Amino acid sequence: MAHARRTFICGPALLTGAVLLAACSDSSTPTSSDSRNSPNFPKPPNVNPAPSPVPLGSALAGLMPFEAAQFARGQAVFVRVFTPATGLGPLFNNTSCAGCHDDPVTGGYSDDDFETHATAYHRGSCNMLASEGGPVFESHVTPAVTALTGLTAAPVPKDATGTGIRFTPDVFGRGLIEAIPDQTLRQLAWQERSNPDHIAGRANILANGHVGRFGRKANVDNLRDFNATAFLKEMGITSSLDPQEPLIIAGKTLPASIEPGGIDLSDKDLNDATAFTRLLAPPPLQAQTAQTNTGSMLFDKVGCAGCHVRSLKTGSNAASPSLSNRTVGLFSDLLLHDMGPALADICFLSANPSEFRTEPLMGVNHREEFMHDHKSTTIDDAIQRHGGQGSAARARFRALSPAQQAALTAYVNTL
Repeated sequence: MAHARRTFICGPALLTGAVLLAACSDSSTPTSSDSRNSPNFPKPPNVNPAPSPVPLGSALAGLMPFEAAQFARGQAVFVRVFTPATGLGPLFNNTSCAGCHDDPVTGGYSDDDFETHATAYHRGSCNMLASEGGPVFESHVTPAVTALTGLTAAPVPKDATGTGIRFTPDVFGRGLIEAIPDQTLRQLAWQERSNPDHIAGRANILANGHVGRFGRKANVDNLRDFNATAFLKEMGITSSLDPQEPLIIAGKTLPASIEPGGIDLSDKDLNDATAFTRLLAPPPLQAQTAQTNTGSMLFDKVGCAGCHVRSLKTGSNAASPSLSNRTVGLFSDLLLHDMGPALADICFLSANPSEFRTEPLMGVNHREEFMHDHKSTTIDDAIQRHGGQGSAARARFRALSPAQQAALTAYVNTL
Protein backbone atom coordinates (compact mmCIF):
# COMPACT_ATOMS: atom_id res chain seq x y z
CA MET A 1 0.00 0.00 0.00
CA ALA A 2 1.39 3.40 -0.94
CA HIS A 3 1.91 5.82 1.90
CA ALA A 4 1.52 9.49 1.18
CA ARG A 5 4.17 11.75 2.31
CA ARG A 6 6.13 14.83 1.76
CA THR A 7 9.71 15.48 0.94
CA PHE A 8 11.07 15.82 4.40
CA ILE A 9 14.18 14.74 5.84
CA CYS A 10 13.05 12.39 8.49
CA GLY A 11 9.82 10.91 7.70
CA PRO A 12 8.54 11.32 4.25
CA ALA A 13 10.13 14.01 2.21
CA LEU A 14 9.88 17.23 0.09
CA LEU A 15 12.61 16.83 -2.56
CA THR A 16 12.52 14.29 -5.39
CA GLY A 17 12.92 14.02 -9.07
CA ALA A 18 15.84 14.43 -11.28
CA VAL A 19 16.49 17.01 -13.89
CA LEU A 20 15.41 20.59 -13.30
CA LEU A 21 17.38 22.77 -15.69
CA ALA A 22 15.28 25.69 -14.59
CA ALA A 23 15.40 29.31 -13.56
CA CYS A 24 13.53 32.47 -12.60
CA SER A 25 14.07 36.05 -11.47
CA ASP A 26 15.55 36.94 -8.10
CA SER A 27 13.67 39.29 -5.83
CA SER A 28 16.47 39.46 -3.27
CA THR A 29 18.53 42.39 -4.58
CA PRO A 30 21.93 42.65 -2.88
CA THR A 31 22.52 45.70 -0.73
CA SER A 32 24.97 48.38 -1.77
CA SER A 33 27.49 47.26 0.85
CA ASP A 34 27.31 43.63 -0.20
CA SER A 35 29.92 42.01 -2.42
CA ARG A 36 27.01 40.42 -4.24
CA ASN A 37 26.57 43.75 -6.01
CA SER A 38 29.52 42.79 -8.14
CA PRO A 39 28.90 40.38 -11.03
CA ASN A 40 32.58 39.43 -10.92
CA PHE A 41 32.62 37.11 -7.93
CA PRO A 42 34.16 33.67 -8.64
CA LYS A 43 31.98 31.30 -10.60
CA PRO A 44 31.18 27.87 -9.15
CA PRO A 45 33.66 25.16 -10.14
CA ASN A 46 32.57 23.45 -13.34
CA VAL A 47 34.25 20.15 -12.70
CA ASN A 48 33.05 16.82 -11.44
CA PRO A 49 33.24 16.54 -7.63
CA ALA A 50 35.43 13.90 -6.05
CA PRO A 51 33.72 10.58 -5.32
CA SER A 52 32.39 9.97 -1.83
CA PRO A 53 34.89 7.72 0.00
CA VAL A 54 32.33 5.70 2.00
CA PRO A 55 29.57 3.22 1.08
CA LEU A 56 26.02 4.43 0.50
CA GLY A 57 24.12 4.93 3.74
CA SER A 58 27.25 5.47 5.83
CA ALA A 59 28.22 8.47 7.90
CA LEU A 60 30.65 11.06 6.64
CA ALA A 61 34.26 10.01 7.01
CA GLY A 62 36.27 11.42 9.89
CA LEU A 63 33.51 12.02 12.44
CA MET A 64 34.48 12.81 16.00
CA PRO A 65 33.59 10.00 18.44
CA PHE A 66 30.67 11.96 19.92
CA GLU A 67 29.33 12.58 16.39
CA ALA A 68 29.54 8.90 15.49
CA ALA A 69 27.66 8.03 18.67
CA GLN A 70 24.94 10.59 17.94
CA PHE A 71 24.69 9.37 14.35
CA ALA A 72 24.03 5.84 15.63
CA ARG A 73 21.41 7.08 18.11
CA GLY A 74 19.77 9.14 15.39
CA GLN A 75 19.59 6.16 13.07
CA ALA A 76 17.72 4.29 15.80
CA VAL A 77 15.17 7.13 15.98
CA PHE A 78 14.95 7.18 12.18
CA VAL A 79 13.93 3.50 12.04
CA ARG A 80 11.70 3.63 15.14
CA VAL A 81 8.13 2.52 14.43
CA PHE A 82 5.49 4.66 16.12
CA THR A 83 2.04 3.48 17.16
CA PRO A 84 -1.03 5.37 18.42
CA ALA A 85 0.11 4.52 21.94
CA THR A 86 3.47 6.24 21.33
CA GLY A 87 2.06 9.27 19.51
CA LEU A 88 1.32 8.17 15.94
CA GLY A 89 -1.43 10.20 14.30
CA PRO A 90 -4.23 10.93 14.50
CA LEU A 91 -3.37 11.68 10.83
CA PHE A 92 -0.26 10.19 9.25
CA ASN A 93 1.43 8.96 6.08
CA ASN A 94 3.74 6.33 7.53
CA THR A 95 4.81 4.90 10.88
CA SER A 96 8.55 5.62 10.71
CA CYS A 97 11.05 7.73 8.83
CA ALA A 98 12.66 4.62 7.38
CA GLY A 99 9.24 3.37 6.32
CA CYS A 100 9.60 5.69 3.34
CA HIS A 101 13.34 6.43 3.20
CA ASP A 102 14.50 2.88 2.58
CA ASP A 103 15.68 2.30 -0.99
CA PRO A 104 18.32 1.01 -1.51
CA VAL A 105 19.37 1.54 2.14
CA THR A 106 18.10 3.46 5.16
CA GLY A 107 18.06 7.13 4.26
CA GLY A 108 17.23 6.39 0.64
CA TYR A 109 14.35 7.34 -1.58
CA SER A 110 11.09 5.59 -2.43
CA ASP A 111 9.17 5.33 -5.68
CA ASP A 112 6.19 3.80 -3.86
CA ASP A 113 5.59 6.16 -0.92
CA PHE A 114 4.08 9.53 -1.64
CA GLU A 115 2.18 12.33 -0.02
CA THR A 116 -0.52 14.67 -1.25
CA HIS A 117 -0.13 18.44 -1.01
CA ALA A 118 -2.86 20.93 -1.89
CA THR A 119 -3.11 24.71 -1.70
CA ALA A 120 -5.17 27.50 -3.24
CA TYR A 121 -3.58 30.22 -5.40
CA HIS A 122 -5.49 33.38 -6.21
CA ARG A 123 -4.09 36.54 -7.78
CA GLY A 124 -0.56 35.95 -6.56
CA SER A 125 -1.59 34.97 -3.02
CA CYS A 126 -1.05 31.49 -1.64
CA ASN A 127 -3.54 29.98 0.77
CA MET A 128 -1.93 26.99 2.51
CA LEU A 129 -5.40 25.70 3.49
CA ALA A 130 -4.24 25.36 7.10
CA SER A 131 -7.79 25.86 8.37
CA GLU A 132 -8.75 22.74 6.43
CA GLY A 133 -5.76 20.63 7.46
CA GLY A 134 -3.37 21.64 4.68
CA PRO A 135 -1.05 21.78 3.00
CA VAL A 136 -0.34 18.05 3.57
CA PHE A 137 -3.37 15.77 3.38
CA GLU A 138 -2.45 12.49 5.01
CA SER A 139 -3.23 9.09 3.52
CA HIS A 140 -3.95 7.34 6.84
CA VAL A 141 -5.76 7.96 10.10
CA THR A 142 -5.80 6.06 13.38
CA PRO A 143 -8.67 3.66 14.15
CA ALA A 144 -10.05 6.20 16.62
CA VAL A 145 -10.47 8.75 13.82
CA THR A 146 -12.19 6.23 11.57
CA ALA A 147 -14.54 5.26 14.38
CA LEU A 148 -15.43 8.91 14.95
CA THR A 149 -15.65 10.17 11.36
CA GLY A 150 -15.89 7.13 9.08
CA LEU A 151 -12.84 8.46 7.17
CA THR A 152 -9.70 6.47 6.39
CA ALA A 153 -7.69 9.37 4.91
CA ALA A 154 -7.70 13.16 4.88
CA PRO A 155 -9.65 14.38 1.82
CA VAL A 156 -8.38 17.26 -0.31
CA PRO A 157 -10.77 20.23 0.08
CA LYS A 158 -12.80 21.36 -2.92
CA ASP A 159 -11.41 24.90 -2.79
CA ALA A 160 -7.86 23.72 -3.54
CA THR A 161 -6.66 25.11 -6.87
CA GLY A 162 -3.69 22.79 -7.13
CA THR A 163 -2.69 19.35 -5.92
CA GLY A 164 0.86 18.05 -5.89
CA ILE A 165 1.96 14.45 -5.43
CA ARG A 166 5.32 14.30 -3.69
CA PHE A 167 7.43 11.16 -3.69
CA THR A 168 10.16 10.39 -1.21
CA PRO A 169 13.68 11.62 -1.97
CA ASP A 170 16.82 10.32 -0.38
CA VAL A 171 18.50 12.32 2.38
CA PHE A 172 22.15 11.51 1.66
CA GLY A 173 24.54 14.43 1.97
CA ARG A 174 21.86 16.82 3.21
CA GLY A 175 24.02 18.12 6.04
CA LEU A 176 26.48 19.36 3.44
CA ILE A 177 23.66 21.15 1.63
CA GLU A 178 22.62 22.74 4.92
CA ALA A 179 26.20 23.96 5.43
CA ILE A 180 26.37 25.89 2.14
CA PRO A 181 26.41 29.59 3.12
CA ASP A 182 23.38 31.75 2.34
CA GLN A 183 25.70 34.20 0.61
CA THR A 184 26.72 31.54 -1.92
CA LEU A 185 23.11 31.06 -2.98
CA ARG A 186 22.44 34.79 -3.10
CA GLN A 187 25.52 35.19 -5.29
CA LEU A 188 24.33 32.47 -7.63
CA ALA A 189 20.97 34.22 -7.98
CA TRP A 190 22.76 37.49 -8.78
CA GLN A 191 25.07 35.78 -11.26
CA GLU A 192 22.25 34.01 -13.09
CA ARG A 193 20.63 37.33 -13.96
CA SER A 194 23.18 37.70 -16.75
CA ASN A 195 22.77 34.15 -18.06
CA PRO A 196 21.84 34.29 -21.78
CA ASP A 197 19.29 31.52 -21.23
CA HIS A 198 17.40 33.80 -18.81
CA ILE A 199 17.65 31.27 -15.99
CA ALA A 200 17.60 33.85 -13.24
CA GLY A 201 17.00 31.63 -10.21
CA ARG A 202 15.37 33.19 -7.17
CA ALA A 203 16.79 32.72 -3.68
CA ASN A 204 13.81 31.98 -1.45
CA ILE A 205 14.40 34.37 1.43
CA LEU A 206 12.48 33.09 4.45
CA ALA A 207 10.90 34.98 7.33
CA ASN A 208 14.02 34.35 9.44
CA GLY A 209 16.20 36.03 6.80
CA HIS A 210 17.91 32.81 5.70
CA VAL A 211 17.79 31.24 2.24
CA GLY A 212 15.53 28.21 1.92
CA ARG A 213 17.05 25.09 0.37
CA PHE A 214 15.02 22.08 1.54
CA GLY A 215 11.73 21.04 0.00
CA ARG A 216 10.72 21.24 -3.61
CA LYS A 217 9.72 24.83 -3.01
CA ALA A 218 12.89 25.61 -0.98
CA ASN A 219 10.73 26.55 1.99
CA VAL A 220 13.03 25.46 4.86
CA ASP A 221 16.64 26.44 5.54
CA ASN A 222 17.75 23.94 8.21
CA LEU A 223 17.38 20.24 8.94
CA ARG A 224 16.13 20.49 12.50
CA ASP A 225 13.07 22.51 11.48
CA PHE A 226 12.60 20.34 8.41
CA ASN A 227 12.71 17.14 10.44
CA ALA A 228 10.36 18.45 13.13
CA THR A 229 7.81 19.31 10.44
CA ALA A 230 8.30 15.92 8.83
CA PHE A 231 7.68 14.11 12.10
CA LEU A 232 4.47 16.10 12.56
CA LYS A 233 3.06 16.06 9.03
CA GLU A 234 4.14 12.54 8.13
CA MET A 235 3.46 10.76 11.40
CA GLY A 236 1.61 13.14 13.68
CA ILE A 237 4.58 13.08 16.06
CA THR A 238 4.80 16.31 18.04
CA SER A 239 7.97 17.94 19.33
CA SER A 240 8.89 21.15 21.13
CA LEU A 241 9.21 22.81 17.72
CA ASP A 242 5.80 21.57 16.50
CA PRO A 243 3.74 20.80 19.61
CA GLN A 244 0.25 21.00 18.08
CA GLU A 245 -1.30 17.72 16.96
CA PRO A 246 -2.82 17.65 13.45
CA LEU A 247 -6.49 17.55 14.41
CA ILE A 248 -8.23 18.96 11.33
CA ILE A 249 -9.78 16.57 8.83
CA ALA A 250 -12.43 17.32 6.22
CA GLY A 251 -12.63 20.85 7.59
CA LYS A 252 -13.59 19.69 11.09
CA THR A 253 -11.52 19.71 14.26
CA LEU A 254 -11.10 16.41 16.07
CA PRO A 255 -11.36 16.36 19.87
CA ALA A 256 -7.99 16.68 21.60
CA SER A 257 -8.82 13.55 23.59
CA ILE A 258 -8.37 11.46 20.44
CA GLU A 259 -4.62 11.54 21.16
CA PRO A 260 -2.75 10.77 24.41
CA GLY A 261 -1.53 14.37 24.58
CA GLY A 262 1.84 15.82 25.49
CA ILE A 263 5.03 15.95 23.44
CA ASP A 264 5.69 12.73 21.52
CA LEU A 265 9.35 13.25 20.63
CA SER A 266 11.95 14.52 23.08
CA ASP A 267 14.43 17.22 22.12
CA LYS A 268 17.19 14.65 22.49
CA ASP A 269 15.53 12.31 19.98
CA LEU A 270 14.86 15.17 17.56
CA ASN A 271 18.47 16.33 17.83
CA ASP A 272 19.76 12.79 17.33
CA ALA A 273 17.53 12.20 14.30
CA THR A 274 18.71 15.51 12.87
CA ALA A 275 22.34 14.49 13.43
CA PHE A 276 21.68 11.27 11.51
CA THR A 277 20.33 13.15 8.48
CA ARG A 278 22.99 15.84 8.82
CA LEU A 279 25.94 13.44 8.93
CA LEU A 280 24.89 10.97 6.24
CA ALA A 281 27.54 10.93 3.53
CA PRO A 282 26.65 11.96 -0.02
CA PRO A 283 26.14 9.10 -2.48
CA PRO A 284 29.26 7.97 -4.34
CA LEU A 285 29.64 8.81 -8.01
CA GLN A 286 29.66 5.94 -10.46
CA ALA A 287 32.65 5.10 -12.65
CA GLN A 288 32.93 7.13 -15.85
CA THR A 289 33.36 5.79 -19.38
CA ALA A 290 34.29 7.35 -22.71
CA GLN A 291 30.57 7.80 -23.40
CA THR A 292 29.81 9.48 -20.08
CA ASN A 293 32.88 11.71 -20.38
CA THR A 294 31.38 12.95 -23.63
CA GLY A 295 28.06 13.33 -21.87
CA SER A 296 29.70 15.41 -19.15
CA MET A 297 30.93 17.90 -21.73
CA LEU A 298 27.50 18.00 -23.35
CA PHE A 299 25.95 18.62 -19.91
CA ASP A 300 27.73 21.97 -19.94
CA LYS A 301 27.27 22.68 -23.64
CA VAL A 302 23.52 22.14 -23.54
CA GLY A 303 23.18 24.38 -20.49
CA CYS A 304 22.22 21.83 -17.83
CA ALA A 305 24.97 23.10 -15.52
CA GLY A 306 23.46 26.58 -15.58
CA CYS A 307 20.98 25.49 -12.89
CA HIS A 308 22.30 22.05 -11.99
CA VAL A 309 25.54 23.58 -10.73
CA ARG A 310 27.99 20.71 -10.36
CA SER A 311 29.41 21.61 -6.98
CA LEU A 312 29.25 24.20 -4.23
CA LYS A 313 31.38 24.63 -1.13
CA THR A 314 30.31 24.56 2.49
CA GLY A 315 31.42 27.23 4.93
CA SER A 316 33.21 26.88 8.22
CA ASN A 317 31.08 24.82 10.58
CA ALA A 318 32.06 25.06 14.24
CA ALA A 319 29.60 22.33 15.23
CA SER A 320 31.14 19.71 12.94
CA PRO A 321 34.52 19.88 11.22
CA SER A 322 33.29 17.07 8.97
CA LEU A 323 30.93 19.56 7.32
CA SER A 324 33.41 22.43 7.07
CA ASN A 325 34.92 23.70 3.83
CA ARG A 326 33.79 20.69 1.84
CA THR A 327 33.01 20.58 -1.85
CA VAL A 328 29.50 19.21 -2.37
CA GLY A 329 28.71 17.58 -5.71
CA LEU A 330 24.99 18.33 -5.48
CA PHE A 331 24.31 19.40 -9.09
CA SER A 332 21.92 22.16 -8.06
CA ASP A 333 21.88 25.88 -7.37
CA LEU A 334 19.13 25.32 -4.76
CA LEU A 335 17.24 28.29 -6.22
CA LEU A 336 13.62 28.58 -7.29
CA HIS A 337 13.04 28.52 -11.06
CA ASP A 338 9.90 28.98 -13.09
CA MET A 339 9.42 25.70 -14.94
CA GLY A 340 6.39 26.76 -16.95
CA PRO A 341 2.67 26.00 -16.76
CA ALA A 342 2.89 22.34 -17.80
CA LEU A 343 4.77 21.41 -14.60
CA ALA A 344 2.91 23.77 -12.25
CA ASP A 345 0.96 22.25 -9.37
CA ILE A 346 0.77 24.02 -5.99
CA CYS A 347 1.90 27.30 -4.54
CA PHE A 348 3.78 27.12 -1.25
CA LEU A 349 4.18 30.24 0.86
CA SER A 350 6.03 32.67 -1.44
CA ALA A 351 6.65 30.16 -4.26
CA ASN A 352 4.09 30.19 -7.03
CA PRO A 353 2.72 26.99 -8.65
CA SER A 354 5.28 26.88 -11.46
CA GLU A 355 8.33 27.62 -9.28
CA PHE A 356 10.48 24.70 -8.12
CA ARG A 357 13.85 24.44 -6.46
CA THR A 358 16.44 22.95 -8.78
CA GLU A 359 16.49 19.28 -7.85
CA PRO A 360 19.92 18.04 -6.70
CA LEU A 361 21.06 15.30 -9.06
CA MET A 362 23.52 13.67 -6.69
CA GLY A 363 22.32 10.12 -6.14
CA VAL A 364 20.08 10.14 -9.20
CA ASN A 365 21.65 6.87 -10.36
CA HIS A 366 19.74 5.11 -7.55
CA ARG A 367 16.34 6.36 -8.72
CA GLU A 368 13.92 4.87 -11.22
CA GLU A 369 11.46 7.75 -11.56
CA PHE A 370 12.19 11.43 -11.95
CA MET A 371 10.87 14.99 -11.61
CA HIS A 372 8.90 16.33 -8.65
CA ASP A 373 5.86 14.25 -9.62
CA HIS A 374 7.80 11.09 -10.57
CA LYS A 375 5.94 10.92 -13.89
CA SER A 376 9.16 10.51 -15.87
CA THR A 377 10.67 7.04 -16.00
CA THR A 378 13.78 8.07 -17.96
CA ILE A 379 16.24 10.95 -17.77
CA ASP A 380 15.46 11.68 -21.43
CA ASP A 381 11.78 12.20 -20.65
CA ALA A 382 12.59 14.36 -17.62
CA ILE A 383 14.66 16.68 -19.81
CA GLN A 384 11.94 16.75 -22.47
CA ARG A 385 9.43 17.94 -19.88
CA HIS A 386 11.47 20.97 -18.87
CA GLY A 387 9.66 24.18 -19.68
CA GLY A 388 9.83 27.79 -18.60
CA GLN A 389 13.38 28.72 -17.76
CA GLY A 390 14.52 25.23 -18.73
CA SER A 391 13.27 25.64 -22.30
CA ALA A 392 16.57 26.76 -23.86
CA ALA A 393 18.48 23.77 -22.46
CA ARG A 394 15.68 21.45 -23.59
CA ALA A 395 15.84 22.88 -27.12
CA ARG A 396 19.61 22.28 -27.31
CA PHE A 397 19.14 18.74 -26.03
CA ARG A 398 16.59 18.09 -28.75
CA ALA A 399 19.05 19.38 -31.34
CA LEU A 400 21.69 16.81 -30.35
CA SER A 401 22.19 13.63 -32.35
CA PRO A 402 20.72 10.44 -30.86
CA ALA A 403 24.23 9.32 -29.86
CA GLN A 404 24.89 12.63 -28.11
CA GLN A 405 21.56 12.49 -26.27
CA ALA A 406 22.38 8.97 -25.13
CA ALA A 407 25.80 10.13 -23.89
CA LEU A 408 24.31 13.00 -21.88
CA THR A 409 21.63 10.87 -20.25
CA ALA A 410 24.18 8.13 -19.54
CA TYR A 411 26.31 10.72 -17.75
CA VAL A 412 23.40 11.94 -15.61
CA ASN A 413 22.68 8.33 -14.70
CA THR A 414 26.14 8.09 -13.10
CA LEU A 415 25.57 10.95 -10.67
